[in-house]
Amino acid sequence: MNIDSEKANIENKKVNIEEDFTAKTASHVCKLQEALGKEIVFGRSDVQRVLDLKPTRCTALLREMAEHGIIEPVTGHGKGKYRFRQQ
Repeated sequence: MNIDSEKANIENKKVNIEEDFTAKTASHVCKLQEALGKEIVFGRSDVQRVLDLKPTRCTALLREMAEHGIIEPVTGHGKGKYRFRQQ
């Protein structure tokens, strides 16, 4: 039963992401969540590797995700490190 409710939560998150971002940006966010998971601490270079984007676009994507509360900054792992918020 927990699996069903967890799947429902994932669907709700996808709907919220699609409302907050353009379709292309929403697909980037979903790809990152699938590739990196909730517990992984990541930075711009990880986003570049997963999404095959230029550094400038990766920085803009990270900034946009932080502004919308999708990711949060992490201390103790170096500058510019993030993880997905636990919801």
